[in-house]
Amino acid sequence: MPSSFTPPPPGHTPEPHPSPTVLVREREAQRAFLVANAVPLAIGILLSWSSSLSGARLYGHLTLGIAWGLLQLGVFVATAWRYDGHAAGTSRTPDETGR
Repeated sequence: MPSSFTPPPPGHTPEPHPSPTVLVREREAQRAFLVANAVPLAIGILLSWSSSLSGARLYGHLTLGIAWGLLQLGVFVATAWRYDGHAAGTSRTPDETGR
């Protein structure tokens, strides 16, 4: 039976496996991202069931539903930006971090 394994080219150094602490921090960041976005989404779904509540005027033409949607969008963008920065920081090799 032929093997599908292809040996690496000469002089190739394999990528180091991430340490367990990096994996735990990455998993915690994923969980925080999920929770920070799931809670506003769940509240937005509850608001969508009640048109009288989501249509309540806050300021001029700004309703509670629109304000909540804008807040949810802001939270999503902020957490995605923070998660992306965290993910980029944890994937650096020791050579890139200067250690």
